[in-house]
Amino acid sequence: MKLSEEKVRALIQQGENDSVEFKVSLPDASALAQNISALANTHGGTLFVGIEESGKIAGTSPEQIIQLVEKAKELLTPTLDLDVSTLVIDHKPVVMISVPKAQQVVFSFSTGHFYNSF
Repeated sequence: MKLSEEKVRALIQQGENDSVEFKVSLPDASALAQNISALANTHGGTLFVGIEESGKIAGTSPEQIIQLVEKAKELLTPTLDLDVSTLVIDHKPVVMISVPKAQQVVFSFSTGHFYNSF
């Protein structure tokens, strides 16, 4: 899903909610799989990496995040078709991960549980 910079800024300005999450960084693929599972098992949504909870743009390493996304996808069942894109906001790279609403419950096999976002 390609969003204009204006729409991305509007999402960031609205702050986090049940379908938009901000992360400055990701510790590992397991944590990312849990976040993706939670979004997919509710309404779907967007995970921005490189943005603080306050909405401040911190930036991130897109290559590292994209590798984590690929590893996280291997930990999920059923598999999800994630849309991953790199944006530059305020001269800093941010990764946007669009997570579709799951048609059936998505499990994270790093923990053997499914997650919901409340």
